[in-house]
Amino acid sequence: LQSRVCEVYHLAAVYDLGMRRELGMLVNVKGTQQVLEFAKGCAHLRCFHYVSTCYVSGRAVGDFSEEDLELTPRQTFNNHYEETKFLAEMEVAKWRAAGLPCTVYRPSIVVGDSVSGETQKY
Repeated sequence: LQSRVCEVYHLAAVYDLGMRRELGMLVNVKGTQQVLEFAKGCAHLRCFHYVSTCYVSGRAVGDFSEEDLELTPRQTFNNHYEETKFLAEMEVAKWRAAGLPCTVYRPSIVVGDSVSGETQKY
């Protein structure tokens, strides 16, 4: 499979504002690390697309860019979802710095059905 893949899209995450931290670390952080490992092995990779969230900013005030990921010691979050997506995005940033072609998307909300607009969560 890796010999044929040229684009990887990683959108999987646990989106539950009340989740246990351990679950978020397992799915959102470790899962991202595993998909990055897969992408690294793709000989013809053009881009690793990572869907994060605008809420990686946590409680930061003002604009928040990729350079602000380095705020880790001072960064605070409203829940474990924000924190684990932040940590996962930091993993993506490390791989990008090491040469993996990556694009990060930070939507504020992703809606459901393209016809009805229905979604299970907001």
